[in-house]
Amino acid sequence: MFIINDVSTIIAPVATTTTDDWKRCFAVNVDGPMYLMRACIPHFLLQPTSGHIVNICSTASIRGAACGAAYTASKHALLGLSRSTAWMYAQKGLQCNAVILGPTGDTNITKIEGEWDSVGFERCQPYGKCLPRVLKTEQVLPTLLYLCTAPGLNGAELALDYGLSTA
Repeated sequence: MFIINDVSTIIAPVATTTTDDWKRCFAVNVDGPMYLMRACIPHFLLQPTSGHIVNICSTASIRGAACGAAYTASKHALLGLSRSTAWMYAQKGLQCNAVILGPTGDTNITKIEGEWDSVGFERCQPYGKCLPRVLKTEQVLPTLLYLCTAPGLNGAELALDYGLSTA
């Protein structure tokens, strides 16, 4: 995970997205998961029950009205990587799923000095005013456990976002 010191760089549109921000978002959100999956999959395939992969996506993975060009494109790419992995390894028993997270209050993308920044979130998400609440990190764990244990669940994209993805 990288620390975002200036949210405006992450929520920037294409014309003002720097090459460094673009590369950093893709390194964290796409390259990291791909390298980890590439290292783990051969070991999973040696097991009698194969394995489970769950990638942490975002509502930015399925929407265009999200947090800037670099972040949104990288999260779209991670969802595509998840879908491809689910498809390519389905016959071998490997399951790959994605959780589509909405805003999570324990991250710094929408925080200023440790407090939830609704103004910052509204800049990222025009629907921010409509959210009933923000996820807490501990609320994500049951969904991750479910996606890691459900037999036959492969290629699923489970939104955990209090309905944000329906907007």
